Amino acid sequence: MAGDDPRRPGPPAPDGGRPDPPTLGESRRWAHSGAEPIRARSDIRLRWLLSVVFAPVFLVGAGVFAYLASVSTRAGGMTSRSALVAAAVICAAVELVIAADLVVLRHRIREQRRWGRWDARVDGQRGRR
Repeated sequence: MAGDDPRRPGPPAPDGGRPDPPTLGESRRWAHSGAEPIRARSDIRLRWLLSVVFAPVFLVGAGVFAYLASVSTRAGGMTSRSALVAAAVICAAVELVIAADLVVLRHRIREQRRWGRWDARVDGQRGRR
């Protein structure tokens, strides 16, 4: 029955016949070209490690550049105030991307633990899933 398929929620077709064809988004999500690996996944552990390591680096960088821009007195100095402000903004933007990635990774790790696909050795909790 059309309403039983978890990938295609919703009621069956009104005439009792075939359900509506999948939307463009649904067809792209579930379509496979054959060129990708069967179990292709991003390396969540590596992404988590890089995000945790570089989040404080960019946070400190944004703070340092903002401080240097605030105490910069002359426009003709070694680096101009606008360059320091630009560097602070870039560091802050990268920090926001890292924070968003950490939120996504936390969701994916919880989802994998819920479905029993998370290796317990990853987070140092042997025997606990």
